[in-house]
Amino acid sequence: MATDMTDTKHLTTFDFPLSPNLTLMLNQKNNSHSHGTTVWDSAKVLAYYLYDTLKKQPANRTPRTCIELGSGCGLGGLTMAALGFDSVVTDLQSVVDDVLRDNVSRNDWLMRQALPTCARISVAALDWVAFSAAEVSETTGFLPWYDYVLGSDCVYSMALIGPFLDCVRRLSIAGSTVLISLERRDNEVVERFVQVAKDKGFDVKQVSKRLLRLKEVGNTDVEIWKLKRRRGEGEVKRTDG
Repeated sequence: MATDMTDTKHLTTFDFPLSPNLTLMLNQKNNSHSHGTTVWDSAKVLAYYLYDTLKKQPANRTPRTCIELGSGCGLGGLTMAALGFDSVVTDLQSVVDDVLRDNVSRNDWLMRQALPTCARISVAALDWVAFSAAEVSETTGFLPWYDYVLGSDCVYSMALIGPFLDCVRRLSIAGSTVLISLERRDNEVVERFVQVAKDKGFDVKQVSKRLLRLKEVGNTDVEIWKLKRRRGEGEVKRTDG
């Protein structure tokens, strides 16, 4: 019996049908003290949006890169790897140890059985506050920038908006695509996120809800925001395919 995508938080493990050829198996720990160990609706909506918009990428395209911040159970990064993007999924060390590493290990094997051309995926611990304040020499282990930077349900606290966006800025360039999926629970938090993003040099645009599978997930409050860094001094915008 197919999993009802509108009611999954209570499940220890549930199947996420990403495509006709691939169903991801996601472990959760819904009795954890961390909000990052269950799959939120914003992550489901983002995964479907990524699949719907990127599945027709040319088969011979050179692999591009993706990093997901606050990955939790890893759905966004797993989706990008399945679509052919070399991906790294990140979260606090406790979340990595609780669910993220195991989910990546299990689903990496599943993806390679279903999609022999899927890309690489790796796991790393990343604390937004520490990373945003670190010197560049202290941020080894990550690329200077990524083609895609993702986040789902990372916008929930006024205090973390600045460090989160500092991480996004550090890991992107003008040619990067930043997609942030969130559930609108507090208008002031969302409005603050949009304003701070603009202040930090991003152009900000909301993705049309007509492009999102909100009814399938059962949550019409989920939004996806697309951020693009403005051209800055010393930056070169990517122009390849």
